[in-house]
Amino acid sequence: MGSRFSKKTKDSFQRILGGDDRDYGIFTGNRKVTDAKYQFATIQSLAKPDQLANFAPDEFDYILFDEAHHVGGETYQRVINYFHADFMLGMTATPERSDEFNVFQQFDYNIAYEIRLQQALEEDMLCPFHYIGVEDYEFDGDVISDTATLSRLVSPERVKYIIKQTQYYGYSGNVLRGLIFCSRKDETYDLAAELTKQGFPAIGLTGSDSETRRNEVVDQLEAGKINYIVTVDIFNEGIDIPGVNQVVMLRNTKSSIVFVQQLGRGLRKAPNKDYVVVIDFIGNYRNNYLIPIALTGDDSRMKDSARQTIELEPMIGVSTINFTRVAKKRIYESIQAAKLTGIRELKQIYLQQKERLNRIPLMYDFQRSHSIDERVFARMKGKKTGAPQGSYYAFLTRVEPGKFDLSGYEAAVLRFLTNEICTGIRQHELLVIDYLLTHDQLTDQEFAKIITDHHLYLEDDTLASVQRVLSLEYYGEKTHPSKYDYGELPVVEYADGVYRLGKDFKENYRYHQDFQVLVQDAIKTGLLRAKRYDSTQVFTLYQRYTRSEIIRLMNFEKDIPKLNIGGYKIEGHRCPIFVTYEKPDDISATTDYNDEFYNNREMSYFSKSNRTRQSKDVQAMTGYDENGEPLLEMKLFLKQSADEGDDFMFLSRVRTITQSVSETTQGGKPVVKFILKLDSPVENRRYHRIIGK
Repeated sequence: MGSRFSKKTKDSFQRILGGDDRDYGIFTGNRKVTDAKYQFATIQSLAKPDQLANFAPDEFDYILFDEAHHVGGETYQRVINYFHADFMLGMTATPERSDEFNVFQQFDYNIAYEIRLQQALEEDMLCPFHYIGVEDYEFDGDVISDTATLSRLVSPERVKYIIKQTQYYGYSGNVLRGLIFCSRKDETYDLAAELTKQGFPAIGLTGSDSETRRNEVVDQLEAGKINYIVTVDIFNEGIDIPGVNQVVMLRNTKSSIVFVQQLGRGLRKAPNKDYVVVIDFIGNYRNNYLIPIALTGDDSRMKDSARQTIELEPMIGVSTINFTRVAKKRIYESIQAAKLTGIRELKQIYLQQKERLNRIPLMYDFQRSHSIDERVFARMKGKKTGAPQGSYYAFLTRVEPGKFDLSGYEAAVLRFLTNEICTGIRQHELLVIDYLLTHDQLTDQEFAKIITDHHLYLEDDTLASVQRVLSLEYYGEKTHPSKYDYGELPVVEYADGVYRLGKDFKENYRYHQDFQVLVQDAIKTGLLRAKRYDSTQVFTLYQRYTRSEIIRLMNFEKDIPKLNIGGYKIEGHRCPIFVTYEKPDDISATTDYNDEFYNNREMSYFSKSNRTRQSKDVQAMTGYDENGEPLLEMKLFLKQSADEGDDFMFLSRVRTITQSVSETTQGGKPVVKFILKLDSPVENRRYHRIIGK
């Protein structure tokens, strides 16, 4: 930081610590106080050997480094190695680094305090923001992209469009003080000139400008003499301009870290500033998928999470997130094309976590830090075969070969736990295993108390389903996954009202520490992940489940391959219904059903082909008993399109409107059409997202 910001830092600390002015000194290029109790220095000035000589190595008891993610640099290391303070503290908003230097190791892995952007906003420590993602300017249908020419980036037409949007969305206060982040150095000055020409005084700054020049321009912005400073990235950090009330982003989001840094330039509180407006001009950029990740801090690597941010436009405290329809479309396209779970990307996150912890991270470490989701590890595929590997252990064998050594049986059990149990969609199995890891047995009475204490739902056949799953009886010999994929032998056995660990599982768990660590990690992860679900209900509204998970939670006797399920599956009185709302272009004529919502509580639905009103499944789906209750417990699950993967969102329990049942044809084959009525209407924003309006 320069002398200007050293003084601001000094003033901030003096307000908190108190004391006389003579207790506080500044050591920079043009001011060099050396005898103050509290010394504030710029690294550029202090790191020079002749300047360090002004101080004894044991001069300070306590040294604080701001922007501590830079401490790996030569100048910082020179200062760190020179002084022998009793305590050193680093402060940074971005401890994750792209180079090999470990910031956490520098400070002995002691994290004194950590608060991320979202928590700071919720606790009212920062100025709220109103983020608006808008589409960038188009030239005859050609969208701004990474390859756009300078003439287009700074054209009068684009600048006029930018001004129109910034005026429309406005700012807090009486005077506009804005920061504009653009994509290229040559764009900076030309854009500032065109803004000035169109009535909004602006000055461009780049790394070529001196510190003195930068301070002069900041003074002009704060005094209201100009409306905008235009820059590329020199103000990503080390800058304090509390009066900034509008941040404009005119560049590709290449890093969620940089995105948050630039967003943060407007988050300092100031008089007459109730909020900062952030206007993000979204062009045809490959990395648009990073926007929802950066805004929410959700680095689970799950595309569903990123889509949900765009779909629901959540609030963070009193801060708001909004996107125009076109901007949403561009981000959706980027999310779909993005490779979020490639082994290279996951390994980088893994190594960052390892640096932070100074040990091999476990799956729970990622889950609690809102990083890689458990499902990502469950769905990883083999390096050569492409077959599902399905466990954190399998991931570790690729990024840390030889660190954990498990038998084939143990690896299969962990695959079972990761895929079926520690998703957290049903806590019952988790709690049985968790209890039995420290007890010899669990009686029906003890389990009933656990269920009550944890406020878990309990249907007539839930416990029988739990027993089939834990014994692996639920999984067939030829299905995928089969009981052999999961180790073949029972993880938990149930007999005469008592649950016990399976003999082989218990033996391996007792005598093999590596297996013990990973089993405990899986259960702990599952119990944490379970908090996102409503434990009092079988399905949580708007949460997503695979077909396999749905039929398991509906207590089917056996697992069923998804190809044998189709659009619905009836077993006993249960019937899950699966709808892919937007059909793929290559779908066959006989299955191209026009399922559609009439409103947020009614939708048309079609039976399978070669059906009439007298068909057994149609009779069951459309029939009612003598008490007027549906013959089937039908639950509706939906995904927008096949591009969204295997997961379906739970919408509601449904029933058929009897008067709507009619016979028709689909692809030349007879089908039955009827209207499903939802017990609970679809929430308005989700409904309009589904129907595309």
